[in-house]
Amino acid sequence: MIGKPELIMTLKGHRSAVNSVSWSPDGTKIVSSSGGVIRVWDSQTGGELVKLEGEFVLVSWNSSGDKFVSCGGEGSARVWNNSGKPLYTIVLDHWVTSVSWGGDRIAFASGSKKLFLWHTSTRNRFVIPLEKIARDVSFSPDNKSLAFGCGKSVNIYNAGLEMETLGKHSGDVMSVSWSPDGTKIVSGAEDDTIRVWDSHGGELAKLEGHTMDVQSVSFFNECIVSGSWDGTVRVWDVSGRLLHTLTVGSPVECVSCYDDKFVTGTMDGTLQLWRAPIEEDEYEPIATLRF
Repeated sequence: MIGKPELIMTLKGHRSAVNSVSWSPDGTKIVSSSGGVIRVWDSQTGGELVKLEGEFVLVSWNSSGDKFVSCGGEGSARVWNNSGKPLYTIVLDHWVTSVSWGGDRIAFASGSKKLFLWHTSTRNRFVIPLEKIARDVSFSPDNKSLAFGCGKSVNIYNAGLEMETLGKHSGDVMSVSWSPDGTKIVSGAEDDTIRVWDSHGGELAKLEGHTMDVQSVSFFNECIVSGSWDGTVRVWDVSGRLLHTLTVGSPVECVSCYDDKFVTGTMDGTLQLWRAPIEEDEYEPIATLRF
């Protein structure tokens, strides 16, 4: 059972909408982007470790946490080490709507209705044409499959280079995220709903309660955290039961989870770190019946 989240700290520095936020794999750092500025934070102290200025909108760590990638509206992406040293630039053909780094591949969703898969070892790219613009991409925990929202559809591009549609929302999909075991995908959309999907096909649950677009969703232990333009962050169980609602006072742009903590970024530039305690079941056995 997830207890009510408690605010640990506010990370101060951003002055406009926080577009993207991502935990390092070991949980020691957080990278965020806002108004073209990237900041890397110490997640324990809240101290700012790195500040980079440019046309940056989106950020994502690699699986080892020694590099991150940034991209935005200029039609290119840049890879950095975790101290902020630029390593190389990836040339794309259009502004980028989403990025996810999985293993030796970086996936970019482009405003040109394409997915780009960039291989970091060979520096080659593979292009997947789409019918509509993809708003979010997310690698599976084993880095073999890619989930993405394309228009109103939730899709998977698997290791066999085949694309499958899991289902649809009634509004454009804004965010997708895998469960830690890779068996489920959660999606949030402009229809104000969240849906949970079996990663092999089929809708498992529909979560309703937000009153505006759901901009970001993420699995959080055995639960789901969602952020919406209605100014709330909500915690749900996977069956659709609402556990907690946090009113943050500004439209929520992004959420990212690690262990028992999550970070939220809002339109007014606020970046907040929360902890949700894992509570023991309130019921304890009082007897054992043997037959």
